[in-house]
Amino acid sequence: MREAGRIMQDQGGGHIINIASLSAFTGRIGQAAYTASKRGLIALTTSAAREWGASTIQVNAVLPGFLDTGMTASLTPEQKRNLIGENVLNRPSTLEEVSDFIYSILSKMKYVSGQIFNLDSRIH
Repeated sequence: MREAGRIMQDQGGGHIINIASLSAFTGRIGQAAYTASKRGLIALTTSAAREWGASTIQVNAVLPGFLDTGMTASLTPEQKRNLIGENVLNRPSTLEEVSDFIYSILSKMKYVSGQIFNLDSRIH
């Protein structure tokens, strides 16, 4: 982020999207390091937004929700069902939905910075 921010300052602005997780707010057994890193990323996002706002650099974070990816491949079917069951819509996000949302931030939301966008309908 630091290097990208320097380049964006020289270019007159830009947009950084960090990918965080709802785990930053809820925590999970056995995921202390993951939870701490995602919570730290959220703090970094909001601090960088404040620091770079005057340079027209937007910094936001997206919490994509449960996705069926390589990272979740080791979960048992029961664990996956339980995670999806915490979602009030009872379905996971898709990669397409997440990428469409990020594209919307980049292409349409020229006035938004320092925000944490939760794309999972789990309520924390």
